[in-house]
Amino acid sequence: MGITGYMQGIGLALENAKVIFPHYFPDIHAPLVCGVGGTMIEESPQQADTVGFWQLRATQPQIIDGMWHMSDAPGLGIDWDLDAITTYKTS
Repeated sequence: MGITGYMQGIGLALENAKVIFPHYFPDIHAPLVCGVGGTMIEESPQQADTVGFWQLRATQPQIIDGMWHMSDAPGLGIDWDLDAITTYKTS
């Protein structure tokens, strides 16, 4: 579930007292949970990152005692590594 899917589902979930537990892309889901509502996200350590998302970040997120600490940067708060994005882009 990406941003669109989360936005489509969270309103209905909150209205009906249902839990949405986003996972797999915590860089995207953590800001959505904090900003829009929902519940916790799944911590995804680097060794569980099956798509190598960590390679596209200039800095890694702060995860302390299992809690994702949100960035105060604008947008999703991701500090992108623009050189890595150039290196790994496919088209």
